[in-house]
Order: sequence, then C-alpha cells, then structure tokens
Amino acid sequence: WSHDPMYPVPSREEDPFGLLIAPADEQPVQDRDDVLTFTTPEFSTDFCIVGAAVLLVALNRVEGHSLIAKISDVDIDGRCFAITEGALWVDDPDRAQMVRLRLHECAYNLRAGHCLRLEVAASHFPRYAPPSGRDPFHDERSSLLRYEIVVGGWAGSRLVLPICDGSRRPD
Repeated sequence: WSHDPMYPVPSREEDPFGLLIAPADEQPVQDRDDVLTFTTPEFSTDFCIVGAAVLLVALNRVEGHSLIAKISDVDIDGRCFAITEGALWVDDPDRAQMVRLRLHECAYNLRAGHCLRLEVAASHFPRYAPPSGRDPFHDERSSLLRYEIVVGGWAGSRLVLPICDGSRRPD
C-alpha cells in the first residue's frame, strides 16, 4: 500500500477516553486506500481478549518509518469499534525484516456473531507522531511512501491475541 504524508489517516475519536463513552465507528477510516484491513469470519461463541496483542509484521519494502495497528470489533450491523491499538517506529526501513508491534493492554469481551478486524496503516493523526525531531509529513525520498508486507505462510505477518476462554487464565 502507499501512504501520502500530506494526507494522514485520521484518528476518529475526538477524545481518547471517548472510546469508553461514545466510541466512533472506524469504518470510514478503514475504507481508505491507504489502510489495510483483515477481517475474521463471525465467531460462533463469546470469548475474551485479555492482555496485549502482538502484531508480527514481515516487511519486504518500507519507504516510511511508521506502522500503526488497530484491532476492532465489527458488530452484526457492520459497525466497527476500536478495541486496542499500537504504533511502531521502524528504525531501519531500507531492509526486509520482521518487526514486532505490541498493542496496548486491553480486556474485551467479543460477542458471538461479531468479527475481529485488524487495521494496518502508516499514520493515525494526530494521535501518534514520530519520535522527537522528525517531520511527520515529509520524507526526503518521496512524497508517496510505499509499504509492502508479507501475509500468509510461515514467513508471513501474523497477529497473536491473548485469549481467555473462561476455563483457563490467558498466557
């Protein structure tokens, strides 16, 4: 996918604590061409996510430095609400590599009939900014930054979720 630093992916929530009171539907952001989404089929039973999810991203090509991941709950009406998110600054974007993006801790009960959606993007403005001293909107190499990740197979990217099914404690 490609990311234009002059047109960053926006944060949907006006107030970070608003996720608890009036969560924003993430679907408009996830419909953008510069946002990758991966959605599970509907789950047949309830289960809990307890702890920090980890996204292992197999990068083939990265012209930018930032990766943002978000996990959302897609309800039976198709509305999509954020559960947790995380950001990673890629220090060496010029080489293929596997990077580990740890999302924020959460405790969330996913209902039967709902789906999980993983969103991957290169920005989440203004929520995340690059490390101090970096310009969040410009890269000296290109105005359009290209990202390529590997999905599928043993060497592909994968999401590791801390699941608690009620009968045992999560790992």
